[in-house]
Amino acid sequence: MKNKFSASSNGKNIAIDATNVSISTTLIHRATAGVSGFDEVWLYAINNSASDVALTLLWGGLTSDDYIKETVGSLCGLFLVIPGFVINNAKEIRAFAGTTGVLNVNGFVNRIGA
Repeated sequence: MKNKFSASSNGKNIAIDATNVSISTTLIHRATAGVSGFDEVWLYAINNSASDVALTLLWGGLTSDDYIKETVGSLCGLFLVIPGFVINNAKEIRAFAGTTGVLNVNGFVNRIGA
Protein backbone atom coordinates (compact mmCIF):
# COMPACT_ATOMS: atom_id res chain seq x y z
CA MET A 1 0.00 0.00 0.00
CA LYS A 2 1.33 3.43 -0.97
CA ASN A 3 1.80 5.84 1.98
CA LYS A 4 3.21 9.29 2.68
CA PHE A 5 6.31 9.66 4.86
CA SER A 6 5.42 9.38 8.54
CA ALA A 7 6.89 12.84 9.28
CA SER A 8 4.98 14.52 6.45
CA SER A 9 1.91 16.53 7.30
CA ASN A 10 -0.80 15.62 4.78
CA GLY A 11 1.79 14.58 2.17
CA LYS A 12 3.50 17.97 2.17
CA ASN A 13 7.24 18.57 1.71
CA ILE A 14 9.49 18.10 4.72
CA ALA A 15 11.93 20.97 5.27
CA ILE A 16 15.48 19.88 6.11
CA ASP A 17 16.45 22.48 8.71
CA ALA A 18 19.08 20.47 10.59
CA THR A 19 22.70 21.04 9.55
CA ASN A 20 24.65 18.69 11.80
CA VAL A 21 24.15 15.16 13.09
CA SER A 22 25.64 15.97 16.50
CA ILE A 23 23.12 18.77 17.12
CA SER A 24 19.93 17.42 15.58
CA THR A 25 18.52 15.80 12.47
CA THR A 26 15.20 16.06 10.67
CA LEU A 27 12.94 13.00 10.85
CA ILE A 28 11.61 11.94 7.46
CA HIS A 29 10.11 8.51 8.05
CA ARG A 30 9.82 5.78 10.67
CA ALA A 31 9.57 2.36 8.99
CA THR A 32 7.02 -0.31 9.73
CA ALA A 33 7.64 -2.19 12.99
CA GLY A 34 8.98 -5.74 13.01
CA VAL A 35 10.82 -7.74 10.38
CA SER A 36 7.97 -9.51 8.54
CA GLY A 37 7.16 -6.48 6.38
CA PHE A 38 9.13 -3.59 4.95
CA ASP A 39 8.80 -0.12 3.46
CA GLU A 40 10.06 0.51 -0.07
CA VAL A 41 11.19 4.16 -0.05
CA TRP A 42 11.15 6.62 -2.95
CA LEU A 43 12.63 9.94 -1.85
CA TYR A 44 13.10 13.14 -3.86
CA ALA A 45 14.93 16.34 -2.87
CA ILE A 46 14.08 19.90 -3.86
CA ASN A 47 16.72 22.65 -3.66
CA ASN A 48 15.36 26.22 -3.61
CA SER A 49 18.84 27.77 -3.41
CA ALA A 50 20.98 29.29 -6.16
CA SER A 51 23.85 27.08 -4.88
CA ASP A 52 24.40 23.34 -4.75
CA VAL A 53 23.63 21.91 -1.29
CA ALA A 54 24.87 18.72 0.38
CA LEU A 55 22.15 16.41 1.72
CA THR A 56 22.99 13.61 4.15
CA LEU A 57 20.42 10.92 4.91
CA LEU A 58 20.80 8.72 7.97
CA TRP A 59 19.44 5.34 6.92
CA GLY A 60 18.31 3.51 10.06
CA GLY A 61 21.04 4.77 12.38
CA LEU A 62 23.15 7.72 13.46
CA THR A 63 26.72 6.71 12.58
CA SER A 64 28.70 7.42 9.41
CA ASP A 65 28.07 3.82 8.27
CA ASP A 66 24.39 4.79 7.94
CA TYR A 67 25.00 7.92 5.80
CA ILE A 68 23.80 8.34 2.24
CA LYS A 69 25.24 11.56 0.81
CA GLU A 70 24.07 13.46 -2.27
CA THR A 71 24.69 16.92 -3.65
CA VAL A 72 21.45 18.49 -4.80
CA GLY A 73 22.00 20.96 -7.63
CA SER A 74 20.94 24.58 -7.42
CA LEU A 75 17.27 25.27 -8.10
CA CYS A 76 16.72 21.54 -8.63
CA GLY A 77 13.26 20.13 -8.18
CA LEU A 78 12.40 16.47 -7.60
CA PHE A 79 15.97 15.13 -7.65
CA LEU A 80 15.75 11.35 -7.04
CA VAL A 81 17.79 10.44 -3.96
CA ILE A 82 16.41 7.03 -2.91
CA PRO A 83 15.15 4.76 -5.73
CA GLY A 84 13.12 2.16 -3.86
CA PHE A 85 15.48 1.02 -1.10
CA VAL A 86 13.82 -0.99 1.69
CA ILE A 87 13.81 -0.51 5.45
CA ASN A 88 11.89 -2.05 8.36
CA ASN A 89 11.99 -2.83 12.11
CA ALA A 90 10.86 0.74 13.05
CA LYS A 91 14.20 2.16 11.83
CA GLU A 92 14.19 5.88 11.11
CA ILE A 93 15.26 7.84 8.06
CA ARG A 94 16.64 11.21 9.15
CA ALA A 95 18.49 13.99 7.33
CA PHE A 96 20.64 17.08 7.62
CA ALA A 97 21.82 19.56 5.00
CA GLY A 98 24.84 21.75 4.34
CA THR A 99 22.63 24.84 4.42
CA THR A 100 19.51 25.40 6.48
CA GLY A 101 16.17 26.45 5.03
CA VAL A 102 16.70 25.59 1.36
CA LEU A 103 16.21 21.81 0.98
CA ASN A 104 12.90 19.98 1.12
CA VAL A 105 12.18 16.29 0.59
CA ASN A 106 9.09 14.42 -0.48
CA GLY A 107 8.18 11.03 -1.82
CA PHE A 108 6.37 7.93 -0.70
CA VAL A 109 6.70 4.46 0.74
CA ASN A 110 5.16 1.24 -0.50
CA ARG A 111 4.38 -0.79 2.63
CA ILE A 112 4.82 -4.44 1.74
CA GLY A 113 3.83 -7.43 3.85
CA ALA A 114 3.16 -5.56 7.08
